[in-house]
Amino acid sequence: MSWGRLLTLCLGLALVGCAEPPKRTYAGYAEAETIIVAAPQGGWIERLSVSKGQVVKTGDALFTLDGEAQRAERERAAAALSQAEAQAADLRKGRRRDEIAVFEASVREAVAQQTLADAELQRARSLLARGFSTTKAVQTAQSAADAARARVANARSQLSTAKLGGREDLLAAADAQVKAARAQVAMADYAVAQREIRARNGGRIDDVLRETGEYVPAQGAVLQLLPENSMKVRFFVPQAARAQISIGQIVSILCDGCQQRISAKVTFIAATAEFTPPIIYSESAREKLVWRIEAQPLPGQKTLTAGQPVDVDIQPQAPPQS
Repeated sequence: MSWGRLLTLCLGLALVGCAEPPKRTYAGYAEAETIIVAAPQGGWIERLSVSKGQVVKTGDALFTLDGEAQRAERERAAAALSQAEAQAADLRKGRRRDEIAVFEASVREAVAQQTLADAELQRARSLLARGFSTTKAVQTAQSAADAARARVANARSQLSTAKLGGREDLLAAADAQVKAARAQVAMADYAVAQREIRARNGGRIDDVLRETGEYVPAQGAVLQLLPENSMKVRFFVPQAARAQISIGQIVSILCDGCQQRISAKVTFIAATAEFTPPIIYSESAREKLVWRIEAQPLPGQKTLTAGQPVDVDIQPQAPPQS
């Protein structure tokens, strides 16, 4: 072998031995998505139950708005419901006892008149048979008796009707009024409940935007809440590393002051590449296009701070054994 070939071979081996290993660690930062807790309706803040930095659980009281108007509306709705229920019950009971007594007296009077008319009819027929009366007198007595029987039937019908409840259509309308009144009470109860705002998510109060005594309009922000497990790490990887990362993969996070690595699960990978963000400085032209990756720390890990710079070790997973 010539000295020239030997020198070339040595230089090639040296270059291979000095080749830089694939990069596994990429710069990123912690990020959190906060929740704005707003007032569902406008009003004065009567009480602020939390302070900045306080940890709250689901259901804890956050703040209370004045509720005099809502409580007054609730009382009005309750009174309207009582009135509707009373009217529906009254329709089902029929007439009062003293009113029924009037109809019963009318029946007795009509029966008495019928008895008298029947007696007059019998007398007229007897006189006609003995020749002391005329046919016209008997016809008159017959008409009076028929009229008396009709009055009895009418009085008894009125008495039966008075003992009945309201008509079906009136009862249906009354029931509908009761249902509508109950719905108004439910709406009033909800409006009263909405004056005391409670946490729908557990977490930490990140900021207090309004204080006790301030007026907040409808949908106006009062608190900023950082929910539990809302912290995530965002980092960017070049094309060469994109194929090494998949959803659900576990990565390691390193940060200044962290005693040990933080394990996180990859939850998002951008579908398309983007230009390198200004805060990330590429080492070569090939890293001008990067993919945005997001990973969420696993439960029980050290809590990061929003905006905190970190390094992410993607820890390429070994291919599955065939």
